[in-house]
Amino acid sequence: MFDKQLVEKNLSVPDDLQSTFLTLADSKILPKDFAVKIAPVVGLRNKTVHQYEKIDKELFIKKLKENFGDFKKYLVLIEKNI
Repeated sequence: MFDKQLVEKNLSVPDDLQSTFLTLADSKILPKDFAVKIAPVVGLRNKTVHQYEKIDKELFIKKLKENFGDFKKYLVLIEKNI
């Protein structure tokens, strides 16, 4: 459903997953400063899932707890603007 709504809004196709957040900001779906803040989560996801490098688990959990509200904010903004 979300993909269909993005197509209907005629958004540009991002070059990569991280750029998706910036595309949403350019389209006024996400605030630019918020998009810039959360875009790097894609890189962390890739490091975690594909095990590109050793992850400091304690730091990961600390940062996740500190920024967990960003995930909810992201969902609220998407739901509100799509």
